[in-house]
Amino acid sequence: MGKKNQTDNKKRIRKLPKLRLRYRLLLYFFTAVFVVLATVRAALQCFSETIAVVFYALAAVFLTAGCYYLVRDIRHGIKEIIKPKVTANPYTNRLVKDYRFRTVISAVPGLAGNIIFAVFNGVIGIISHSAWFGSLAAYYILLSMMRIGAVKQEREISKIPQDDERMRREISRIYHLCGGFLRL
Repeated sequence: MGKKNQTDNKKRIRKLPKLRLRYRLLLYFFTAVFVVLATVRAALQCFSETIAVVFYALAAVFLTAGCYYLVRDIRHGIKEIIKPKVTANPYTNRLVKDYRFRTVISAVPGLAGNIIFAVFNGVIGIISHSAWFGSLAAYYILLSMMRIGAVKQEREISKIPQDDERMRREISRIYHLCGGFLRL
């Protein structure tokens, strides 16, 4: 009986009608206007209470509808415009589809950030004779070593067939090594 109620509830949900672009832009414009007016009223107390209630109500209504249509527009843009362009390019397609490749690529900016923080904290620690900044520099150096090790191991693991037991052991070993570094 529970599944029938769920399907009945799904059928009852009504969606807002599709709007043409000019009406959606008009909706976004009025949303911005009434949100700004309500914010000005709240900050400066420059309108009467009656006008303030009208501004707040209109801001709430327009903001709710505006958010709904904005989410629809963003979803449409992702599905119809961005996704085909991403899948058409072999590099971005691999970046989207291959989790391990994406992980390695995203580790590079983090590694650069860790090295910058390590150098910055090391220099500040030396200049100010601070053990705190020295320990932060050591921490960021350890994080950098972990990232370099993980990326290096990923390159070696990528040569192993996906469903091989050896791959699982190697990945487990990497996790244990990184955990050991963090325990230091």
